[in-house]
Amino acid sequence: MGTILESFDQQIMPYRNSLTYTMNQGNYQMATFYVECMHNTIPPKARLEDFTSFKLQKNIWNYQDKVNKLAFEYCRYWTPKVESSIAVYRDLLINQSMS
Repeated sequence: MGTILESFDQQIMPYRNSLTYTMNQGNYQMATFYVECMHNTIPPKARLEDFTSFKLQKNIWNYQDKVNKLAFEYCRYWTPKVESSIAVYRDLLINQSMS
């Protein structure tokens, strides 16, 4: 079981570290990419059904000034949900290994 969890962690950690780095740098538009990558590393049955990618809406007036704020709000909304989904899946793996 340790190998499955290690493999799962090895797949997610580069995206989690990059997400943390880009958010700390204030590059929230790039951080949305890593949120999506983290979500995509979760096996399909454990993924969030209502997850959506960050969409650029270029027809908004003064968009360049707003895109980082919109990306920040996206990250604040989806990152905890994705992390929660990862935690639930890890718990499922651990419980299966103990049975």
